[in-house]
Amino acid sequence: MLKLVESKTFKAVVDVVIPTTDPNKPIRGNFTAEFKHMGREALDTAFEQSNDDAEFLREVLVGVDGIVGPGGETLSPEVQMTTVLDSPTMAAATVRVFFKQVAGVAGKNSRPSRSR
Repeated sequence: MLKLVESKTFKAVVDVVIPTTDPNKPIRGNFTAEFKHMGREALDTAFEQSNDDAEFLREVLVGVDGIVGPGGETLSPEVQMTTVLDSPTMAAATVRVFFKQVAGVAGKNSRPSRSR
């Protein structure tokens, strides 16, 4: 039996590997992303109308948590969100996690996602 719970959002852990000047020492870590639940039509529209990962995430990403500054300082929710949107590596990882979580919806799209 599957009991559906009404929730407008869902959360998922995003694992990230960020390249550095030393190819043997990338920055590895993770953060939690909160996404909107979207119906198929809304998801298709968001995907079709976005030109890149950051633009798509502006439609589906509600917030992020767990990103700290270089010195370990706590970053505001707004700075964390901007960090994800401005980093191609972090944005791509976040899009991949989103589509993995909604694979039942995205798996049936006629167009492949940007994250594949």
